[in-house]
Amino acid sequence: MRIANIINFALLLVIIFLGINLIDPTLTGNIVQSIDNSEAQCTFTNNGELNNLTAQYCCVQIAKMYDCQEIVSDTYSKKCFISENSEKYFLVNDKMLDICRQEGYDVKDKQGV
Repeated sequence: MRIANIINFALLLVIIFLGINLIDPTLTGNIVQSIDNSEAQCTFTNNGELNNLTAQYCCVQIAKMYDCQEIVSDTYSKKCFISENSEKYFLVNDKMLDICRQEGYDVKDKQGV
């Protein structure tokens, strides 16, 4: 009986979280972002030369890109580009994408927003 009560309580918390997300998704997004203590990362790559960018400049630039695709990396989660074969592209992590979206930039990626 005790295990059933614990499971019911956990399910109740999930229902509350989903209900809040249904009413105002920005509330739960901010909770998840506050838990993520990683640093926002944005790097412009030009023929192998790496340049770190500020969040504001990065958001303006990646909003102009054709697409942002998932990559496998310890530091970055997306590669944003105008052309897939270009030597010039931006590398960003999820935290940077969240910041850009919160600021109202239209970041294009296959995952969606």
